[in-house]
Amino acid sequence: MCSGSLVRTVTPRERAATPRRRVLALTSPVLALTVAGPVAGVLWSAMRGADGGHAATAIVGRVGGFETLRNPLLGALSILLAVLVALPAARLGRPMVARLSAGLVLAWAALVSGRLDELIRSDATAIAPRLILEGAIASLAAFLWFRAAPPHRVRSGGWPALALNALGVASGLVVAHIVATSALPGQGFAAASIGALSCGVVLRVTGRSALAVAWMPLLGSVVGWAHVSVMLGPGSSAALGSPAGLVAVMPIDWLAGALVGGSLAWWWVSTVESEPVVSPALAARPTVNAEA
Repeated sequence: MCSGSLVRTVTPRERAATPRRRVLALTSPVLALTVAGPVAGVLWSAMRGADGGHAATAIVGRVGGFETLRNPLLGALSILLAVLVALPAARLGRPMVARLSAGLVLAWAALVSGRLDELIRSDATAIAPRLILEGAIASLAAFLWFRAAPPHRVRSGGWPALALNALGVASGLVVAHIVATSALPGQGFAAASIGALSCGVVLRVTGRSALAVAWMPLLGSVVGWAHVSVMLGPGSSAALGSPAGLVAVMPIDWLAGALVGGSLAWWWVSTVESEPVVSPALAARPTVNAEA
């Protein structure tokens, strides 16, 4: 009889490593890029701005009757579609692929979302508080996505942990601020993704959880508008002509970028850490022919 110590449980990571499961897990990102993503883009394009045009987000848009609920419902449908596409990879034990797939779906929505200068020209009211609220909702959605998969490793908590989390988020916001040089479509998503990649690398290397990446949508919106208010003073929304920096990144950019960039950061660092390290002395040693 085999002793209990010899019995080893197969981990979810090992089950996911089989060729068949790998292929099945790839259906999520493929569907995200070719089917679900374009559908999410169509849903987001159906939103209406204050002037009846396409300059709108999930919260900033027309007000009155059904029009008040139109944009939030379309935004919720886009997020639900991202969740459904991510399910196959998640069920196969590939949480990173699942988050990446969800982010790719929402990236299509980010590409067609109304930009800040367009929202200002559409005579939308209370843009700053509504975008900050939308950033808070995006942070909550990102938190739930990252929370669904357990962190790879988390060292001791306390003030050192908070400091490392703050360092990671701050590095991501700085990088996103540098990358976002205009409000052109796609640049906000690129800035958010690269910023989340920077944040994720810092968190992964220092042994923190990926949950801190979820703070970026809210903090990016708050810090961006605080910077504009200090630079332009009261009425900054109307005075802002060509937005750049964090204020040019829309909440949907932050959400999609956090999922894509954070997932790529975890994969990148994990790949580097899994590579075998061979010392120079061992590498210089002559190999022995096993058949001799």
